Amino acid sequence: MKSEDDRKIFNFCSLYSSLLLLLVTLAVKCGDWDSSSYMAYFKRATTLLALQKSKAALPDLNKCIQLKPDFTPAVISKASILLKQGLMEDALKYYEQALTLDPGNKEAKENVKLIFSLWAWILMADDEAENGEIFEAMESYSLLITYMPWSKELREKRSEVYLDAKEYDKAVGDLWAITQLVPDSTRVFYRMSSIHYSMGSLEEALGDSRECLKLDHDHKQCKPFYTKMKKLNKQIQAADYFIVQQQWDKAIAKFHSAMRTEPTEYAHLIHIKRRLCHCETQAGNVNEAIAICTEVLDWEPDNVVALVGRAESYLHSQFYEEAVQDFQAAIESDDNKRTREGLRRAEQLLEQSEKRDYYEILGLSRNCEKEEILRAYRRLAMVWHPDKHECPNKEAVEKKFILIADAKEVLADPEMRAKYDWSLRHKNTHQDL
Repeated sequence: MKSEDDRKIFNFCSLYSSLLLLLVTLAVKCGDWDSSSYMAYFKRATTLLALQKSKAALPDLNKCIQLKPDFTPAVISKASILLKQGLMEDALKYYEQALTLDPGNKEAKENVKLIFSLWAWILMADDEAENGEIFEAMESYSLLITYMPWSKELREKRSEVYLDAKEYDKAVGDLWAITQLVPDSTRVFYRMSSIHYSMGSLEEALGDSRECLKLDHDHKQCKPFYTKMKKLNKQIQAADYFIVQQQWDKAIAKFHSAMRTEPTEYAHLIHIKRRLCHCETQAGNVNEAIAICTEVLDWEPDNVVALVGRAESYLHSQFYEEAVQDFQAAIESDDNKRTREGLRRAEQLLEQSEKRDYYEILGLSRNCEKEEILRAYRRLAMVWHPDKHECPNKEAVEKKFILIADAKEVLADPEMRAKYDWSLRHKNTHQDL
């Protein structure tokens, strides 16, 4: 993966190399330059090769061979460059030409044998990739690239294998190398942008698309993709600004807009939903918070922020048992002061709720009339009916609904209510003692 700093360093190095190339050219031209001398071209090519400017050295080698076709060192130097570029047929032709000129040339003999071996290795690597033998193919392509580091085809093949192995950074690294080998790399930049985007690296994906658009301003794939990513990035940045300002409703609205812009890509959806879980919790939107935090936890069961957010919302809904479970799970992942304090509160509230103060459940005083009990029951039953309540945790809603029904059944019956009132008085007296 190439960051913006890496790109700047590479651009500086490219400029530096270009200046060196210019100085070499000027030095040769200002010296005893003879355009008819094959040796002058060979010397300049040798200097360029020492500067690792093989592509720039090729024209001088071509001119040298044109002027003196039987000059073996130039023929072998050109064959070596062609082999590194992965142009094995062309490299073989020049190595064979060198052997015609010098049958005992050791380098040429060895590389002719090597080329035939490389062809066999490529077929083996392709078969491994096709048969899903990912790690074997990865190793085979890597070995081939040590001999042919400037081969666009091999790097592209290895990048696909890296993607299959979910080694996305390495895949992007190979694609980035291709952009340095091929002048028109719009397709490769688009591929890099797509990979970075699927990783959730929005800024880097935008950078890749910008490079693509520098080469082709109206590129059919890069342009709409860049427009979409720019819109998504703006929406997320705006939402994050509202979070800092604690303007939760505005942040929530922006995140929902972002999900409409990107409704399917997991890496971005999970990031947005994590933030939404936090915002809905802070805004006090209990049902929405439980729903969105649950979605996050379906994907990331150990996400502490989502566990704590849902636990706090459960407490507001009086789902104390569920809150205790979430706080316990959060502590297993991150045992800190906030999660411990949350668990303590949830356990206290759960303990209090298990005493089942039916008057408190119905929101009534202890001297209430039967008609008040029935009215409170009808009102709460409408709210907490499992088919009507919006909370996604239907099991917790059913428990609450049953508790409301139990409270009505006990308090609406004079005999049962009398026994219950006596038990409350007895319990309170015991606690006072």
